Amino acid sequence: MTLDRWLIRRIAAATGLAAVLLVGLAVAARLGQVASVPASFTLLRTAPLAALVAWIAVPLAAFALPLALFAGATTVLARFRESGGWDAFRLAGASPARLLPAMLLSGAVVGVVSGGLAAWGEPWGRYGLRAALAEAGRGWGPLGDGPVDVEAGGWRLLGRVEGGRLVDVLVVAEGGSAGTAARGEAGPAPGGGALRVVLEEGEWALPDPTLGEGRMRFGRLVLDVPLRGGRPSRGAYELFPGDLRELVARNAALGRSDPGPALAWHKRMAFPASSLVLVLLAVPAGLHGRRGGLGRSVLLALAAGLAWYGAMRWGDGAVRAPPRGIGLPPAVAAWVPAGVLLAPAAVGWVLLHRVPRGARR
Repeated sequence: MTLDRWLIRRIAAATGLAAVLLVGLAVAARLGQVASVPASFTLLRTAPLAALVAWIAVPLAAFALPLALFAGATTVLARFRESGGWDAFRLAGASPARLLPAMLLSGAVVGVVSGGLAAWGEPWGRYGLRAALAEAGRGWGPLGDGPVDVEAGGWRLLGRVEGGRLVDVLVVAEGGSAGTAARGEAGPAPGGGALRVVLEEGEWALPDPTLGEGRMRFGRLVLDVPLRGGRPSRGAYELFPGDLRELVARNAALGRSDPGPALAWHKRMAFPASSLVLVLLAVPAGLHGRRGGLGRSVLLALAAGLAWYGAMRWGDGAVRAPPRGIGLPPAVAAWVPAGVLLAPAAVGWVLLHRVPRGARR
């Protein structure tokens, strides 16, 4: 068996194991988060568990697969070094670049799969879960103690329940206004078809500052939120590629300044490249470490994932106009995560080439 085939087979097996581990942990955490909200708990009891897991797992897999590749490739290369294969490889006069064909092929395959999941699977999963939660919100029932985060009729109700009553309430209306209250109650409005929210001792903020100070204090405020039928509209990250591209083009033609759709579009283009950058980073990470093992590699993958996610979050904020952001073009912000990972990968490869060929551990 050639070195390329050996690497590809071992990396594929290790990547599959790491992917199951990462996605499994993320799905379990997300299910626990969903179950902590009363309306979401209703969903857990009524929605098919397979559909619920799929809605959560598919979007997570798009993010987890490149990290699983990094963990798998790091593990295989670390074991290759510990077995003496790396020393023999260098003593034979071979360059580290000899590893590139197998690594880049593995990265390309994972990049295509994760890119497809980001383009098609993530919109399906995100929207499926949100639509199901909205449906659970329309099927309002008695509140149990705990946090509340429910969307109904284009409105959003947040807070927590203590002893059957709402406390620390935030209501966001469909038109953009919002109100806070120290306590309140919620339940079906008389006659049905609406959710009645009663707020006590609070303040309501209006979106139009021309109306006085834009704020109104109240002792008691009764709101009837219509529970419309139908499914909620899709956000930028819930649109399939054709619809998202059409939205980006329409915003550009109309001169709209909202960078969200354009950023979502360019992120999907950058996803496959991140897999290639991560697999390049895995080579020095695996061959420079002192010990191998999947545990160490998963920790390295989590560290890379935090850096990757942190760079994405920074890019999300940087595209906003000043003073909330710096007005970074979405096409640039989408590639920031890949750039953040490419820098240590380049340094690692330089150090890898500088290791003396006869060096031992």
